[in-house]
Amino acid sequence: MNKKLFPLLVSILFLVKMAHSQPLVTEWAGEVTQEGKTSSFRYTLSLTQVNDMVSGTATSSNADGSGAAKFEVGGKFDGKLLILQEVLQLEPKNARWCLKHMRLQLVENQGVETLEGNWEADGCKPGTMKLLAVRQLAVGSQTPANP
Repeated sequence: MNKKLFPLLVSILFLVKMAHSQPLVTEWAGEVTQEGKTSSFRYTLSLTQVNDMVSGTATSSNADGSGAAKFEVGGKFDGKLLILQEVLQLEPKNARWCLKHMRLQLVENQGVETLEGNWEADGCKPGTMKLLAVRQLAVGSQTPANP
């Protein structure tokens, strides 16, 4: 094989593999705090990742379960930092919750992955968020991807 063609062939194969890579679904659960509030909120996040772009849904609920909201989310994840925005409140239709903008660092400690960081929202006091990885699957698979 021509030595000049080999690097080109390897590059083309790499790009084809990237174009056909399976999206990754990750699920996270944890808590959200807000300045001035004595109790925290439960928070769950289900994301689909294609390359560095993520999208999915999030649910925030009062610690006592008295109220909850579901959001459409989107953002970017570079492997270490997740920048995420709640873009639309899906439920409930009649009550408005804060649409949070989050900057969360991926932290791994003794094999446990967490997303930790701060959030802010227009018209709301800011707070913190800590989520633990619950599940990671390749789309269409029932078995964990890289458990």
